[in-house]
Amino acid sequence: MNLGEEQLDGIHYFLTQTDAKTRRRGRDYFSKGQVLEVACLEPDHLFTAVVQAEVIYDVTLEYSSGDWATKCACPIKLDCQHGVAALLQLQHLVTTGA
Repeated sequence: MNLGEEQLDGIHYFLTQTDAKTRRRGRDYFSKGQVLEVACLEPDHLFTAVVQAEVIYDVTLEYSSGDWATKCACPIKLDCQHGVAALLQLQHLVTTGA
């Protein structure tokens, strides 16, 4: 996967703006390998992910006008811990070239 510096900086900014509890839970899902898949729908700005939590959640990651937004099938819906985990996985895939 390929993202530019602007998109990677946007992930960092998203994470700094996310509340600590959501960020911590998302990092936990990411570190335990619970992001099962990240796929590119439209290069540089639209991705989908699958995150295994209590159940499997589909997550959409969208980059627009300098900001990331996440939409999830979980009850929280927007910018939840599953979105954090998915963005961390996307960042990992880009920075490691995996």
